[in-house]
Amino acid sequence: MNPSLRCPPLHVISLPRGFIVDNNMLIDLQTGRLISYFGQEADVTVPDSVVKIGVQAFSGCKSLRRVFLPDTVKYIEDFAFKGCTSLQHIQFSASLRGIGSCAFLNCKSLKEIHLPKSVSHVSRWAFWLYNPKNNVYSAVSVTGGGHYELWK
Repeated sequence: MNPSLRCPPLHVISLPRGFIVDNNMLIDLQTGRLISYFGQEADVTVPDSVVKIGVQAFSGCKSLRRVFLPDTVKYIEDFAFKGCTSLQHIQFSASLRGIGSCAFLNCKSLKEIHLPKSVSHVSRWAFWLYNPKNNVYSAVSVTGGGHYELWK
């Protein structure tokens, strides 16, 4: 579960050594993992210090429309963008290697993606989406780098 979903807004917090907050993102500098995003912006640029988008890091961010990943990001973990229903565009890192299970579960506004050639692993359920046209969930088959239309 995304730790920021049930917490009231924080005004002052003391972080352990090796963790920072940058642009409303909690980042573990030792692993390069973006742990959680707790902002409300529509457009988000992930900092260069991030190597992995963590499990449920952006989960449930309804206001999120566009995400820009730096070339340092190599992996998007499970459920990272789950339920980001307004997400329309994600600019993937040119060095992205893999996308975890259900990473884009029910991102119903995401119509197409452009994966870089560096992608070698996409979980079978990475793009598990709800299709409002026929009222069913389905997995979009994405195998590696290339252009994919999610809904026609």
